[in-house]
Amino acid sequence: MRITVVMPVERFDVLLRRCLPWLPEHEILRRGIINHGENDDANVEISCDHEEAEKLLDLVRKIQPDSVPSIDEHIRQEIWSWAKHP
Repeated sequence: MRITVVMPVERFDVLLRRCLPWLPEHEILRRGIINHGENDDANVEISCDHEEAEKLLDLVRKIQPDSVPSIDEHIRQEIWSWAKHP
């Protein structure tokens, strides 16, 4: 199952800068694609499997704990959506 983790560019930049380059999470982050939405809002979309999404969530817990609820909620919504429409 593929999950798309979405986060604002600003939060993504902090994670990428603070994640050590030899960690698997760094490679997961590097796969992110910037999506410029309406109103000049830019988000990064990272396509990953469930295990990789959990690794990213663990990284967020360490580096940006204030971001955990929104990213965790997004991952749960993706899983719920997939379960309803496999």
